[in-house]
Amino acid sequence: MTEIINPKIVEQKFAPEITYTEAVYNHPSPLMVKITPVGGTSNPQLSVSSVGTLSEFQIPSKIINLSKSYLSLDLLFPAAAAGLSTIISGNLGAIIDRITVSSIGSNTILCDISNVGAYLEATDAHQTNFTEFIKNTTQPTPPFFVVIPASPGDTPAAVVASVNTQYNQSPLLPTTLGVAQRSPYMDIGKANTITNPIGSSWTGIGSENDNGAITTGPRNTYIGTAASPTAISVKLPMSMFHSTILGVNKNLYFSGETLNIAIYWSAVQSYAWSATIGTVFPAISTGTAVPTLPLVSNLAFYACVEQNAFLTSKLVNQVNTEGLTMPIPLVWSSKQNLSASNQSITLNITKSHGNSLCWVAWAPFKNPETLNTCKAHTTFNLEQYQTLLNQIPILTNTPINVVTGEHYMYNRANLDESCIQSLISYNNHFTHFDNFVGFSLPKFNDNLTLANGIDLTKETQQYQLNSQFSTADPINNYIFWCAQKQLVLTRNGVMLI
Repeated sequence: MTEIINPKIVEQKFAPEITYTEAVYNHPSPLMVKITPVGGTSNPQLSVSSVGTLSEFQIPSKIINLSKSYLSLDLLFPAAAAGLSTIISGNLGAIIDRITVSSIGSNTILCDISNVGAYLEATDAHQTNFTEFIKNTTQPTPPFFVVIPASPGDTPAAVVASVNTQYNQSPLLPTTLGVAQRSPYMDIGKANTITNPIGSSWTGIGSENDNGAITTGPRNTYIGTAASPTAISVKLPMSMFHSTILGVNKNLYFSGETLNIAIYWSAVQSYAWSATIGTVFPAISTGTAVPTLPLVSNLAFYACVEQNAFLTSKLVNQVNTEGLTMPIPLVWSSKQNLSASNQSITLNITKSHGNSLCWVAWAPFKNPETLNTCKAHTTFNLEQYQTLLNQIPILTNTPINVVTGEHYMYNRANLDESCIQSLISYNNHFTHFDNFVGFSLPKFNDNLTLANGIDLTKETQQYQLNSQFSTADPINNYIFWCAQKQLVLTRNGVMLI
């Protein structure tokens, strides 16, 4: 008897041109609500060398999308000394030293990031989608001062001088807040430089030469007019805190509890200084402290809350009846200062950090992190390095050779669709990532509430880093890692387990 084989049934998909199914598209209706600091202090006092005044914002019991909310403020730096300009770090999130998010009632800490300036400088650009990066960039008045990183061991002075002569004639930062407010800046903005898109050194623009001016990645500094006040208006999107609940693009109802967002302001010398502007890039000239503290004004938090009544009642009802549970990411940090040419770091990542480990990032910073070396984390004199998990090599059984560009080749997949678009940009913002989520970093930030990563509940994961530098310079080794915990929202309150 002949057996009858049923044909395999596969899912049918149709192009939009031949799809006629009637459907309703439900979508959020966001409303930006301006919230002033607790106590009404919109002019917090800063400090040159220590953490400044704490500013707190209390978000009322609303359905809120934290990733679409932002912090707004203006900074006015008094005039520098004769011949000197005010220089500001290109990552404006560095004005924050620490940020915490907690629920008032359950007293649950949902986010606590220390070393914010280093975290953002080390990971912000690498996790930011390139399209979003371009949209976030304002261009009317910024200077095009940029670092031109060379291959390890090379000197960029001649390249810098050439680029400064040809391309850094754009207007500097304004001298009054009124003008600055017309062109506010976000956390990072793009720098236009002449580079070889697949190389690490500058090439000239000749006839039929494709190596022309391209967008290579984030700028490193903003420059003020010499011996004049310097004004800058800042809008910091909470989405810049990638891989945290502040970066989760979800409308959330925190069980009727008020959220408290606490911001500790950075020491001014950790993101601003004075220097002479000439044909040499400011970061490699001598920096001095700004003569007078900048004035902060118009400080406010703009919360993105939901005003669609149907969606609001639906989410509130779900939390109050069946509850809502989802994974959310948290970021942890470690800082170790080492001075030897051969350095080794061991870090134990346990279930106290989360249920799973998503990624680990290592960024070596120049020490001290003040004035003109405050955010310096290029490849420096780094020659090679290797990372291990539980004593097993993660990427390669031999050290990664920085001199031959292996560090970029091993990290290219992690940087896919990010605003780090070339080796030259990566050298200038060097951070190594060990990624355990199966997505590039920007893609992972689109999927933060998917359970992912290496299990931490069964055993401790021991992370090890071995690095070799050509000279024994003091290095601040920052290691950041992202883990996931379960966010539980019920009528009884907010929990993180």
